[in-house]
Amino acid sequence: MFGWFKKPKPKRERTDEEMEFILKGLVVGVLSQNGGLELHYRPDVTSEEDFEARSAELPLIVVWGEHDTPQGLAFSMSVNKHLVETTVLGFVAREDQWFLPARAQVVDELRTVTFDAMMKAVEATGAPPSAICQSLASS
Repeated sequence: MFGWFKKPKPKRERTDEEMEFILKGLVVGVLSQNGGLELHYRPDVTSEEDFEARSAELPLIVVWGEHDTPQGLAFSMSVNKHLVETTVLGFVAREDQWFLPARAQVVDELRTVTFDAMMKAVEATGAPPSAICQSLASS
């Protein structure tokens, strides 16, 4: 009858795994804004070291190094750790226990998911990654 006399439910503490999951979701959500998860083909990127050295000027996910091999078409894909790190720092401090695991997991998951998606698209269409990236950008 008098709801304002009810005791509030005690808040349940979140586990470390739940906190990491929430943090990763927030980070990926921010990164995905404004087309942030789009794949960009960049023929000017020559190596992973080149990509990392120029990360401040490059998008989140870059496909580069497309070339033919005896086994078929090969390419490389990089995820911009600098952008991921900056986004994680928007939620937790560098010294926080979740900073390093969240940064590493977001980079690894983005790399795995986007590489697998690109491989499926290449296999399904027969188009090279550069053409797929161009097609995605124009749609």
